[in-house]
Amino acid sequence: PVSPERLRHRGPVRVLIADDHQVVREGLRMILSEERETIEIVGEATDGHEVLRLAERLRPDVVLMDLLMPGLDGIAATERLRAEGGGARVLILTTYADDERVRDAIRAGATGYLLKDVLRAQLVQAIHAAALGVPTLDPRAQPVHRPDELPAGRAVASPARRAAGAGGPRAARAGGGRGDRLRG
Repeated sequence: PVSPERLRHRGPVRVLIADDHQVVREGLRMILSEERETIEIVGEATDGHEVLRLAERLRPDVVLMDLLMPGLDGIAATERLRAEGGGARVLILTTYADDERVRDAIRAGATGYLLKDVLRAQLVQAIHAAALGVPTLDPRAQPVHRPDELPAGRAVASPARRAAGAGGPRAARAGGGRGDRLRG
């Protein structure tokens, strides 16, 4: 994990939430509102087209992006955001951990990839890391890459770390109880 000192941002991280499920958006807003000193929710989108419109107008630091949304999906929206150069970093938040989706997200320019049952503390840390361009990949969603497939600055988890599942003992100590996990 990245040290908290390294994750200092110039002010609250401006976050745009993108998910087609209202209950997920509301849950994320509720969880992240507890971090109001360091995270500001600037908007919510229900599909990739809305993400692009809102990102241009609201200028978020981080887009918390679902993969599967109607119209323009999270991968295509990530590619377009990165191509348009608005500066927003994309942190994928999904239920899918298969190699193909992880690779597609990384190739599209996502800064991070988390599963929706992530611990609250890990989500907050990943948002701060993404705002600074520091990659975060959920250990359960790290595909096996050849070194030449990875974008610059991306690290591949060791087989031991991948085998540790949800972050191993350190994540268990840092997280808390079952209520700290996001479901969706």
